[in-house]
Amino acid sequence: MFVDRRQDAQTSTVLGLRRAESKLQTWLYAQPFSRRMPNG
Repeated sequence: MFVDRRQDAQTSTVLGLRRAESKLQTWLYAQPFSRRMPNG
């Protein structure tokens, strides 16, 4: 049971991180970053 709980918590944490990462990527793409995309 302890292993299942740990794995469940780990899965939820990974899902939360992926969700936050997708939000961050969406926000980053919305921002005009000259550092990420230099104008040549």
